[in-house]
Amino acid sequence: MNRPRVLAVLALVVAFSGAGLTAVWLSAGDSPKKAVKTVTIRDPLAEALRQVPRTAPLVAVIDTDTGTGPLRQTLDLLGRLPGADTLAKAADAFVSGHTGLSLTSDLQALAGEPLVIAKNGTSAKAPVTAAMVVPDEATLTSIVEGQVSQGTLTPAGGYRTAALYTRAGADGGGAIAQRDRLLVFASDLGSLRSALKRGARRSGGGPSGLTRPAFTARADSGANPSAAVARIAISGPALKTVLAGRFPRIDGMPWVAAIQGAGVGVTATSDGLRLQARIRTDDSIAAESDLPIVTGPASPVPVGDGDVKIAVRNLAQPIFFALKAIRLTKPDLLKPYDSVTGLLAKFAQVDIEDDILATLTGTSTVTFPGDGHVTLRAETNNADGVRGALMKLRRIGQLAGLAGSLGLGSLGVDTGGGLSVDQPADDTYTIKKDGSPIAVVGLRDDILVASTDPAANVDDIAGAFPEGGEVTGRGAFVATATSAALADRLVPLLGLPDQARVVLAALGTVTVSARAGVRSLSLRVDVPVQG
Repeated sequence: MNRPRVLAVLALVVAFSGAGLTAVWLSAGDSPKKAVKTVTIRDPLAEALRQVPRTAPLVAVIDTDTGTGPLRQTLDLLGRLPGADTLAKAADAFVSGHTGLSLTSDLQALAGEPLVIAKNGTSAKAPVTAAMVVPDEATLTSIVEGQVSQGTLTPAGGYRTAALYTRAGADGGGAIAQRDRLLVFASDLGSLRSALKRGARRSGGGPSGLTRPAFTARADSGANPSAAVARIAISGPALKTVLAGRFPRIDGMPWVAAIQGAGVGVTATSDGLRLQARIRTDDSIAAESDLPIVTGPASPVPVGDGDVKIAVRNLAQPIFFALKAIRLTKPDLLKPYDSVTGLLAKFAQVDIEDDILATLTGTSTVTFPGDGHVTLRAETNNADGVRGALMKLRRIGQLAGLAGSLGLGSLGVDTGGGLSVDQPADDTYTIKKDGSPIAVVGLRDDILVASTDPAANVDDIAGAFPEGGEVTGRGAFVATATSAALADRLVPLLGLPDQARVVLAALGTVTVSARAGVRSLSLRVDVPVQG
């Protein structure tokens, strides 16, 4: 990827729209005087949408009104974060360095109406189109002329009533067009002319761009459109292309094959940001049993001690969904699992999937205390069957010796017979390696407990009651993570600087939930901003 070109394109889009996170500081300072509008555009969003293909696989609409509304509320929240002033200066320097414009002095007058950005194909090299209607034509003309005089933009003729320009330099920074109050950006002149041609057509006049009702339907995420700072519509083929790129043959999963598209919305609440997404599916292709989680609004509540807590209603369904997906896309990952479960089935007469996993149809909670351990609390519908399976696992010591004789030491089974299971009388099983405890498993009535912490208190964990609480109506999956846990995982994963920990520390506990149905799967992420 040509990084300078990407940065230049991003800077140009931001500079000529006043949108995105770098526009947080557009409202600073005195507002410039505005000339009288020379052209009346009744629906600025509809006008901008007409410039992008109606079949575009990805279309985003971003609010740029820094005075009132969703963006203003979002900016106020982000302003609470540590280092906001430093980030503001860096954003201004970035845009100024690439465009010669200042966020605070040049671009404030261009903000106000929605910015539309579209990816015109599913490949990485597919052209990008962006469009917006600015509040004042004279101010836009003045800024464009200033860019021309500085050599940043080069006149490239006209198309119908629009003036065309290309970005000067070797990085191929794209092209822009100005038609009255309409500003259009594209990756190249050819794409720019196509956008203007679409925008000039109306219904009955041949192929035209995307309509506002069509975008609203495709971008439906469950979020209130008038309260969203950003809305995104993603086509079904685009989603499947992304998934197939990471997981070959994933479209063999009925639920994936049923995907028709997705909508994403970002809104600001009184105490933070909320991301909502809705993946639409064809209910004639995928049944309830094909879904990643079970259907319905009932929400489990994560309980127990841990920086990260996950609660799932009917854990068996996502387990078998994941096993099927991995077996279809990356079967080599399951070789150790298949070898161990095969040995247990043959020599201990324990079918892990049928005897244990398939019985976990109640509420299950997985907790990550932050000390490297993981604890599971799961409700089983067949306590006697699970108890019988656990008792048979006492044969694991003999099984380890057998594994060694079969040359299966690479599976992690101690060929010297170092693995053993102790069974106290209270249905608690301690798993040991070379005589040292490494995990504990226990059964209390219909509650199965398993922890990689041998010192975990099985009674206390089983006694926690995961139903009720404040989380309701969000669906069968709910997870929470503290800001410290996010920092510990995201900073190394994304290669972020250590300073990012300070910003992440200003967030509250993040909640992620999912609700499934045969026609859609809805996701919701709540990110409190404490400052």
